[in-house]
Amino acid sequence: MPTPKSLAHEKAALLDKFAMAALTGIMANPTMSLTDETRATAAEWAYKVARKMMEERNKSGASTR
Repeated sequence: MPTPKSLAHEKAALLDKFAMAALTGIMANPTMSLTDETRATAAEWAYKVARKMMEERNKSGASTR
């Protein structure tokens, strides 16, 4: 049986995976110029998208396993 700590770790890892997927899509935009500012903004957007993905996933009752 998973512990609360292991579940928290799994959720954090899933959030990171969702953020990686979102960032891949954001960075695939050929019109995006890569500056330090746009990289930071892209990372912020990626985690915003990832958090929304987690919210939707939780609404469906999906588990981390």
